Amino acid sequence: RSLWNITEKCLKYFAETHEALWASIDANVMEETAKEFMKSVKKTNRSIKFSNVYLETEKSVKDFLATCPLIVALHHQSMRPRHWALLMKATGKEFTPPYQDPELKLGGLLELNLHEYGEQVDEITDQSQKEEKMEVNIANLENQWSSVDWEFDTFTTHGASAEEVKLLKMLDEDFEQLEADQLTVQSMLGNRYMMTFEDQIHSWNSALNNIADIFTLLGEIQGTWSYLEPLFVGSDEVKKELPEDAKRFVGVDQDLKVILKDATNTGNVKETCVVEGRFKKLEDINERLSLCKKSLKDFLSGKQRIFP
Repeated sequence: RSLWNITEKCLKYFAETHEALWASIDANVMEETAKEFMKSVKKTNRSIKFSNVYLETEKSVKDFLATCPLIVALHHQSMRPRHWALLMKATGKEFTPPYQDPELKLGGLLELNLHEYGEQVDEITDQSQKEEKMEVNIANLENQWSSVDWEFDTFTTHGASAEEVKLLKMLDEDFEQLEADQLTVQSMLGNRYMMTFEDQIHSWNSALNNIADIFTLLGEIQGTWSYLEPLFVGSDEVKKELPEDAKRFVGVDQDLKVILKDATNTGNVKETCVVEGRFKKLEDINERLSLCKKSLKDFLSGKQRIFP
């Protein structure tokens, strides 16, 4: 009689869960309830453990228990329409997914016999949760880099018409964030589920690499330019002795100021650094600056030998 009571309770509970709305279920509670049923079934008299009623009740509870973790996973907020489509494909059954039917009952999904597709459901739900993390990471990147602006130092130029030029720099915490975000993107690139966000991830990988490369190169250029500018612009002797390099520096000076002014007007670091051809232009400026610097060094070394 004890087994019949347990069986009756199980059947009643399973019937109630079938009628429960998918949106309101708590699969963790369902799992704990099923575990209690299983304990009760196991405690029944040994002499009836080979009866059809016992075996069928035990199987029903086991199947329900096996389904509960899958329901927990499918109930996760990361499930998107594409994942429900994958579930239909895995089970070979068409059904109206929860996002299309707010009145969907749990029985509609239990009829799929999810315990028979445990491996596929685990794969689908693992994909959904990892994709959600990527989705969150991408949203964080958008939010972070939309608000990172350049900081400035002011440099006063030399020559007949002095002007103030704003030199670009980044806050230490922004550069540290850049390095952390590059690691995050590298991790996403190695994720086997990246296909859904592939274009966005590659775009961010390129953008962050551009920011890092341009910031590093720009720091080198601004340092060299600040050192050379008083000599190639403010020194008549240098302009007289190194006319070709002085002319080259004028071109560098003009090109660099255009980029610095554009960055100042733009304000945002990412927008400045993703301009097509910008890194290549800065490389060209740096090469020309290096020629000017070498010529100046040779000139000063020659003067030092004459006037030690």
